[in-house]
Amino acid sequence: MTNLGRALGGADPAESIRLFEEAIPRYRQIDDRRGQAGALHHLGLAHAAGGDNARALSELGSALRIRLDSGLRDSAAETLYQMSRVQKALGNPTDARKSLEEALDLIESLRGRVAGEDYRAS
Repeated sequence: MTNLGRALGGADPAESIRLFEEAIPRYRQIDDRRGQAGALHHLGLAHAAGGDNARALSELGSALRIRLDSGLRDSAAETLYQMSRVQKALGNPTDARKSLEEALDLIESLRGRVAGEDYRAS
């Protein structure tokens, strides 16, 4: 369901939204926080593709909270990046910059955990 929703993406935002909204309660039912956060993230992207940036920001915010609570910092950084794009589209450059800075901070914190000096280089 979520794979199909992602595949449709910007081509059919309404159908993507329907599929993600159908998937989210199923992820909750089986207590799959990663799946739930991913579906919320992509639901937000589908709303943005459909032009509803306020709803997109709300869904992305829900995904971010779950990802941070679950320790999914790499995924949280991606969500923050997408939030910054929506915030910019909404005319909130200060919020967009803050989200980007938070995403960069998360990525930098992860970079230090990579084994091997060659992989940690900027």
